[in-house]
Amino acid sequence: MRVRPRFKKIVSMTVQEVFSRIQSQLEGEGARCTGTILSKFAILRIPPKDQHFWSPELTIEAEESENGTLIRGLFGPKPPVWTFFASLYFLVTFIGVAGGFYGLIQLNLGMDPVALWAVPVSLILLSGAYATAFTGQKLSFEQMELMRAFLEQSLQE
Repeated sequence: MRVRPRFKKIVSMTVQEVFSRIQSQLEGEGARCTGTILSKFAILRIPPKDQHFWSPELTIEAEESENGTLIRGLFGPKPPVWTFFASLYFLVTFIGVAGGFYGLIQLNLGMDPVALWAVPVSLILLSGAYATAFTGQKLSFEQMELMRAFLEQSLQE
């Protein structure tokens, strides 16, 4: 498991054909995904009725290559979830570094370096956030597989 799983695939269609096939699948009866298509990339999502906090998004980028069209897929969390974890990582890291520096200053001044406790506490919190993110990824694995299958079905030649 990686934090943001990726994949590559080469197909023998043009970029326009790739996205038109995805668009027709999205508009088809009983589509298992929703999405947005722009010029050279698309975002696939789980329908709102089936989403939960950990539901992923699949960002698809296509570009011409010498063997056909190279499709790159990147699974990631929804923007609010990503923003929450990025902010949490930044805040906890900042507190750990600031506490470490303040603790070293206390130590150099001959004071009791109580602020140094911020370093191990921040490392524990960072580990917990990382473990929580992996747990969320495991909870969303089935939906990631569903979106990948939807893309494969769209691109069948």
